[in-house]
Amino acid sequence: DGGAIYVWSDTKLGERDLWAHKVDASGNMVWGEPVMIDGKPDRQEDPVITQTSDGNFIIAWIDFSDDLDGNVYAQKINNQGQLLWQEGGMPVCTLPGVQIGLNMEPDMDGGAFIIWGDSRNPSKDLYAQRISSTGNPHWTDNGIPIADGPGDEVQNTMLPDGQGGMMLAYTYTYVGNSDIYAKHFDASGVMTWTEPLALSTATGNQTGVRMAAIGNGEFVFTWTDQRNNDPDIYGQKVNIAGTALWGADYIVYSDQTSNVPAPQQNPRIQATSDNAAVIIWEDFRLDTQNADLFAQKIAASG
Repeated sequence: DGGAIYVWSDTKLGERDLWAHKVDASGNMVWGEPVMIDGKPDRQEDPVITQTSDGNFIIAWIDFSDDLDGNVYAQKINNQGQLLWQEGGMPVCTLPGVQIGLNMEPDMDGGAFIIWGDSRNPSKDLYAQRISSTGNPHWTDNGIPIADGPGDEVQNTMLPDGQGGMMLAYTYTYVGNSDIYAKHFDASGVMTWTEPLALSTATGNQTGVRMAAIGNGEFVFTWTDQRNNDPDIYGQKVNIAGTALWGADYIVYSDQTSNVPAPQQNPRIQATSDNAAVIIWEDFRLDTQNADLFAQKIAASG
C-alpha cells in the first residue's frame, strides 16, 4: 500500500525489547504509537522482517531470554500491527550454543525460510527452518543443516526460487582459504542437486557473496574475489537446476591490467524489471585511501 514497516531493538523500557511501527507513503505514523513485538526479560535484538504471501509480515530475531548464547524466535503481524502468533513469539531454534546472523525470505504459503549461523557443532555452520503461516516448523525441529562442512560457513545470501523452495550461496572457509558455493533446496528441505555448485574455488579468498533473482528460474551471484594481488568483483548466473550459465571466472570488474591495480570489494546486487542486474561496489581506483562507488548493469546474457 505504499507504506513500510520498520522493526528495531530498543532499550527505552530498560531491557532490550523489539518494537515495530508502520509509516505510510507520506511519512505519517499509521499505528499512532509503536507496537511492542516482544518484551520478554533480557535481550531481543538483530531483527529481520519480510512480507509474506498472505499479505502479513514475519519478524525474526535473536532472543536471549532463555539462553545466554541466543536463540531464534519469530512473530507474525498483520498490516494493523496486531500480533498473530503467541505472545513472546514462536521458537525457531532453541538448542544450546550460539545462533546468530539471521537471513529470512517468504515462502509461497504465508510462511518464511529462515537461515542463521549456528555453533551447535565444533565449527560454525549454517542451519535453516521453514516456518508455516501459523509459525510451526515444516522441517526438523531446531532446523536442518544447510552447510555444515569441517570448516566455517558464516555468511550467506538466499532468495525464494518461485517454485516453493530456496536458492542460496555461502562463503566456506577451510584451512584459511575461503570459497563460494551455491545450493538449492525444495519446499521439503531437500537439496535438489547432487553436490554443491562451486561458484569460485580459485586461489586466494572469495567472500561476501550476494544474489538477485532475475526471472525464469535464474539467479545472478556476485562476490569479492581475491585470486589476484588485490580484490576484484566476479559473478555468475545459475539456474534452478544448478547449471552455471556464464563462462567460468566471469569478471564484473577488474583492473589487474592497470599499471597500479586497486581493490574493488563489497558488492551489492539488485535485479531490474528487464531481467538484468545492477551491481554496485566499493572501488579504490581513483583514491587509494577512500573508496568511491561504481556500478555496472549486466544483461541476462552476461
